[in-house]
This record gives sequence, C-alpha cells and structure tokens, in this order.
Amino acid sequence: MGGSLSANEDLQKLVEEIAEALSIDVFIETGTHRGDTAMWAASRFRDVYTIEKSMKGYLAMQHVAEEAGVENLVALWGDSGSLLPDLLSLVKEGPILFWLDAHDGKHRPPIREELDAIAQHPYNHVIFIDDARLFGRQGLEGWPTLEEIGCRLEDSIVMLVRDAIVAYPPQYEQLLRPIIFSVPGATGL
Repeated sequence: MGGSLSANEDLQKLVEEIAEALSIDVFIETGTHRGDTAMWAASRFRDVYTIEKSMKGYLAMQHVAEEAGVENLVALWGDSGSLLPDLLSLVKEGPILFWLDAHDGKHRPPIREELDAIAQHPYNHVIFIDDARLFGRQGLEGWPTLEEIGCRLEDSIVMLVRDAIVAYPPQYEQLLRPIIFSVPGATGL
C-alpha cells in the first residue's frame, strides 16, 4: 500500500543512518502507491527505482516526479515479482536498500518472488519489508507468516522495527545493531 516510510520519522531516520553507514546509493521500492516513499527516497539516494502494479498509481508517480523535476527516480509499471529480477540484472552494484511494500491488502503479495530475486543478486543488501503486522494474519489468503519470511531470510539477521521487518547480512551486524536498537521497540524476529 505504500506511504508508511514517508510518514514514519523513526523509520526514515533508520533508513538514512543505515544508508550512510553502508554508503548505499541505490533505493528500490516495490509498491509505489501514491509515490510518497519514492519521492522521499529520491531526495536522499543517488538512484531510486519504484515498481507499481496499478496503472493508476504508476501514472500518478510519473506525473508527480515529472512535476517536481526529479531525474534520479525511475518508475516501472507491472508486477514486482516479475519485474524485480529484470531490474536487478541491470543494477550492477550494491548494496541496495530495498523497501518491499507491494500489496493491496487483499491479494497474495509478491514478497516470495521479490525475496527470491534479491537472493540471486550478488551483493549484500539491506531489506525492509513494510506492514509486518499483516504477515500471517487471518483472512489474508496467500500471505506468508512471519516465520516463513524469517526462513526465507535464514542467512540474514532479521529484526522487527515498528511495523517493518528489517533484514541484513551478518557481516553488517556489529555496525547496524546499535543503529537499529536506537529505535524504541526494535526486537529480533
């Protein structure tokens, strides 16, 4: 559904501090929604990519970026589970900071495919998965549980910060742990 990063100062600060600590220049978002998160990221990262399944959301993002004169943001239209592998084949650098938020709250989200694509990319990335409260929730058919997400990220340190899952490679633990635990309520998954 998008928008929560741009509305959450604790998560904004966390993303900024992690990006600075690891010299991350590339931000990839899935689930553009209104474009708030992508526009926020475009003011902080060298390159920003956002993927939106809804034509309406995609066109709105294109318009907002064009009106603001933003040149470092690329909006893509389509299913992020299908498009992310192709995008990553073009992005020949890392680490990348991912903000995964491609869902409408009703249908099966493409999170499994997104995580599989990221796992195939040859760099050590930092992954934020928004709306952690929805994973495994009754009535949301096709959504993985938090445990399944944890298993898919088995080679990563996985934390819960606010309503986001944060995953990163173990080699970043010493550097990132104090940054993550500076956010009140951060816990391991």
